[in-house]
Amino acid sequence: MSIGAIGNYSDLGPSESYLGKYYCRLLLGKYTRTKPFEPQEWKPEESIFLPIPRELSDETSVNYNETNLEGVGDIINANPAGLAGRAFFNGVGPLAGALGNASLSGLGGSVLQKIGQGAADVTGVTAENITSALQSSTGYAPNPNPAVLFTGPDLREISFSWSFYPKTSDESYKIDKMIKLLKRSALPSHTLSSTTGVLKYPKLCQINFFPWDKDGGSTTWGWTNSSIIRIKKCFIKSVKVGYSDYGNPAFFEGTTLPVMYRLSISLQETEYVLSKDWEDTLSRGPTTVTDDATTFITETAQSLAKPIQDRLGITDLLNGAATVSGTNP
Repeated sequence: MSIGAIGNYSDLGPSESYLGKYYCRLLLGKYTRTKPFEPQEWKPEESIFLPIPRELSDETSVNYNETNLEGVGDIINANPAGLAGRAFFNGVGPLAGALGNASLSGLGGSVLQKIGQGAADVTGVTAENITSALQSSTGYAPNPNPAVLFTGPDLREISFSWSFYPKTSDESYKIDKMIKLLKRSALPSHTLSSTTGVLKYPKLCQINFFPWDKDGGSTTWGWTNSSIIRIKKCFIKSVKVGYSDYGNPAFFEGTTLPVMYRLSISLQETEYVLSKDWEDTLSRGPTTVTDDATTFITETAQSLAKPIQDRLGITDLLNGAATVSGTNP
């Protein structure tokens, strides 16, 4: 076998070639999934052996969103003082028309009275103006209760590239054959169902790196505890081929076979990489939700569904906040 060799899916690698000890294997096979959240059904059919790609790298990333919990944060944390202060600031705007005659006490009372007494004589006074003025005058502001929310891991898109310089037209032919196999595997096939045109999904690819994955054939993804890069099965999103390095393309004499190839492929992972995928003892099957996790989610949902008044005494809290802001409950 040589660069770009195609083999049987059960092959672990080219035993005698100038790829040497370090190389990668792409297993290509048909993909089916009977239900949206059922494990993939995948049958490897062919393998491609390539040198270790240029710029070999691995990225692990997850997604987080920033959000402000506002008053919900005070409720969950059972913080009556925070909720009372928030109700006071939020109630300032609706009171603009009545503040001139209001008798206020407590946080910012005298300042609020002055703002209200002048509000009727000034055009353009809004709830936002009054709230801003109050915050500036008192030096207080409602806590937005910022939080960072985990939203999930990424389905990674991974790219690899190689440069090939075949020495003979025979080597160039093997590389050309391998590239055509990659293109066929990346594209859907066409079939007919009654009178409707239907496209079958392209093939799935599993990529492994050797010698690190040499003894991982019995695991779900072909990894071992020595694996430095762990990629779950992917669709091939793109296959890009260049036939010149510097200058015009060149070909072996008497053939249409190039003397140089630049190959780049882009792969789209179809499943999340999870924490357990980097444990020393590798998973040999799909990850499922444990009974403990199910119980935790159920109990938490039931707890949050209880009336807030019963859990936090929120009725008295709201009454107190309304009194501070000068309104009736």
